[in-house]
Amino acid sequence: MCSLWSGAIFAAFLLLLHLVNKRMKGTANVVCPSFCMNSSTLHPELHLSEMDTVLSNYKINGINSQNEEKQLKKFKGVISKNPIDMLDNSMFEVGFTFDVITDVGHNQVIFQVGVAKKGLIDLDATLGIHDKAWSIAAVGCENKYICLIAQSDGKDIEKLPISENKINSTVSKKIIFQWIYSKRELLVSLNIPEHRFVKFEDIALGEDLHPAFAIYNPTLAKTTLTLLKTSHLEMDVTTLHRTVFMSDDNNTISNFKVNEKFTRRNNRGNLIKYKGAIGDVQFNKMLYSGLPEYFEVVASIDIIAYDTETQGCIFEVGFTRQHLVDRGKTIRYLATGWVICAKRCQQDRNAICLQTWHDGQQQKSSTIYHLSKSKRYKDEIVLGFFLDSRRGTIEFIRRSPKKQIDLFNNVPFSKGIYPVFGINYHQKVSLKLQTAASIPRLSLFGYHFKKPVCLL
Repeated sequence: MCSLWSGAIFAAFLLLLHLVNKRMKGTANVVCPSFCMNSSTLHPELHLSEMDTVLSNYKINGINSQNEEKQLKKFKGVISKNPIDMLDNSMFEVGFTFDVITDVGHNQVIFQVGVAKKGLIDLDATLGIHDKAWSIAAVGCENKYICLIAQSDGKDIEKLPISENKINSTVSKKIIFQWIYSKRELLVSLNIPEHRFVKFEDIALGEDLHPAFAIYNPTLAKTTLTLLKTSHLEMDVTTLHRTVFMSDDNNTISNFKVNEKFTRRNNRGNLIKYKGAIGDVQFNKMLYSGLPEYFEVVASIDIIAYDTETQGCIFEVGFTRQHLVDRGKTIRYLATGWVICAKRCQQDRNAICLQTWHDGQQQKSSTIYHLSKSKRYKDEIVLGFFLDSRRGTIEFIRRSPKKQIDLFNNVPFSKGIYPVFGINYHQKVSLKLQTAASIPRLSLFGYHFKKPVCLL
C-alpha cells in the first residue's frame, strides 16, 4: 500500500515539474521566422524536398523532387507576370475552349480564372475559398450542365449554365474582367462587356493582386485558356504547374499538348547560372519585431578529399538583394553580399575552410577539416544566422559548441535582403533549413540549455 502511495506521489511530482517547466519557458532572445526555399528559383541541377526545406545535389531517399516538378504544386495553372493596376481602370480578357470527354460530375472543375493576392494562389487547389480572391470556375452542375460559378471567400456568388453536360460537346467563349477603380469593383462579363455576369464588390486595395489561370483534369475535358488583348499582361512561365502546357508566346495554357509550340513549364527553373535557391522571406528594417531574427542551416557533406575543387565553393549561405542573385555563379563577389562558404583553404590546399566574404573580399577563414588524398570528408555542420535590423548587423555562428564565425555591420536592411542557399559541387551536399519550431529548444524551470532561444 505504501509503495502504491509513493508511486502516486512521485508521478504527481513529475507531472507538476512538467507543468511548471512548460509554464516557465524563459525569455526568448530571438525571433525565428517560418520560411522555406523558394522552389521557383531552383537551379535545374539541384533538388528540393517536398516541403522546400532541404536543398541538395542528389536525391535523398526519394524525398527530393526533380526541379521540373516544382513551381505551383497545387494550383494547376499559371500566374500573370504583372499585377493589376489598382490605381486606374483596367481590363483583361481570357478566351476559353473546352471539349468534353466524359460526363463532368457535380462540382468537378474544368478551369478557373480569377484575381487573387499572389501569396494565396498556391495554398489550395482552387482560389474560391479565400477572402482576397475573386474567381470564375467552369464546373459540372447538377449533372445536367456546365456552369460558370463566381466564387469568393468560400461562397458561390453567381451561377450561369453555359452548355449541356454532353460528351464531345465543344464550348468557346471569352471572359472579360473590368476593374473599376472609383468603386473598388471587379466586373465580369461573358463575350461582350454589356453581358454582365457578376459584380465583385469591396475589392482589397493596396494588395498585390494578380490574375491567375488554372486548368484541371484532362480526362474530363480538353481545355485551353488564352489571354486576349495582352498589351499589359503576360503569363509567367516560372509559375507554371508541372501538368500544364504553355505556348511559346506565354499567352496560352492547356491540359494537353496542342502542337509543338506548346511546352511544359520552363524546366531550366529561374536561376540559370547560380546553382542554388533563394529564401521566400525578405529581412527588412520596416518589419522590425524588437528582437534579432534567427535561423539555422544544417550542412551535410560527403565528398572525396582529392576530388574537391580549389576555386568553387562546396556550399554557401548568404544574403543579398533578390535581383542580384543570378548575375554570376556565386554571390560572394557582390558588393551587397554577405556570405559564408565552405571551400579549399587558400593557405593549405589539404584542408577545408569556412570562409566569410563581403564585397568580393574574403573576411575571415577557419579550418574545419584536414584532408588527405585517400580520405573521405563526411561531416555535418550546424550554422546559425542572427539578423539584427535595428543595429544593422548579421552574425554568423557555428552551433554545438556555439562559436562566432564573423559579424557584419552596416547592413542596409532598409532596402531589404533575401537569404540565398547555394551548392556548386557534384559530390553529395545538402543544406537543411531550420526555422521557428524546427530549431531545438530545451528548458528546465525557465533555464535554456541551448542558446539562442526562439520566440515561437
